[in-house]
Amino acid sequence: MAVRRAEYEYRMENAAIDAKKAMTFRSCADGYLKANANSWKNPKHRQQWFNTLGTYVFPIIGDMPVKRIDVGDVVKVLQPIWHQKAETARRVRMRIETIIEWAIAAEHYDKDNPAKRERVKHLLGAQTDVVRHHDALPYEQIGDFMTALRRFDGIGALPLELCILTATRTSETLLADWGEVDWTKQTWTIPGGRRKGKKGDTPDLTVPLSDRCIEIFRKAAQLTGSTGLVFRGNRDRRLSENTLLDTLEQLGQDVTVHGFRSSFRDWCGDSTAYPREICEAALGHKVGDDVELAYRRGTAIEKRRRLMADWSKFCNTPSGGTGDVIPIGTRA
Repeated sequence: MAVRRAEYEYRMENAAIDAKKAMTFRSCADGYLKANANSWKNPKHRQQWFNTLGTYVFPIIGDMPVKRIDVGDVVKVLQPIWHQKAETARRVRMRIETIIEWAIAAEHYDKDNPAKRERVKHLLGAQTDVVRHHDALPYEQIGDFMTALRRFDGIGALPLELCILTATRTSETLLADWGEVDWTKQTWTIPGGRRKGKKGDTPDLTVPLSDRCIEIFRKAAQLTGSTGLVFRGNRDRRLSENTLLDTLEQLGQDVTVHGFRSSFRDWCGDSTAYPREICEAALGHKVGDDVELAYRRGTAIEKRRRLMADWSKFCNTPSGGTGDVIPIGTRA
């Protein structure tokens, strides 16, 4: 009996290995789409996934064992549309990367993801014929969008909301570390080395956190603990920018994450009386000379705290609400 059981277990183990070997890219795509079927709130965007995969991806790599796919295969998919249909190519690359990330999590792929943007762009060249703007959502629509975002049950919801409420850049948010959060002072300090600017020439940015931001960090702590990266995906990997872009797409928004910084700045200029330097400081922009910056350093963060609290309140107000912002000019 022991010998038969050992033979049975051996056969089952080898059958599982064979199944992994036979797992095609198409099968992985099916697995990802089924696992995330309930995360698409807009049927239109769910159908777009099927359409782009069927048109551009499956004819070339759909029936390949996923473990054999390399960057050359991804380039074969993207080459015909990289310059001619730049925006479509961007979305196709993002979807290939997402499906292979699912394959990595499911242990069907054991190498680094070959569809990462930094890999394929060197082989395909810059999309110089297309100017990609930081398409922004009009700030008047922010309240309705945030209502939908908070109902969205996806891994990108919390980091995207934090990114919007703090007006920070995508990489700054996705690489946020628990060591940067000061619960007592209710601040998040982004090291200069992770910020945009000349290497070694960019100061740290201390971001005042609104009540909603603190709540987001607390929810994240429940999911990931309180050490390492604040936002993490499968196998504790850092989330990619595609996670946030995919969240926007599933919510029916054809905008960029960076564009929300423009939405915030437009709101500041149109709907508040905060001084320009406070609004620019909230975006992490350098305003004034070094002497002026040193003089202002002691009070700017508290003025920015009030600004970001008002922004959070505005984002909490759907268009059906009053939409009023507390009179600000006398408080700045």
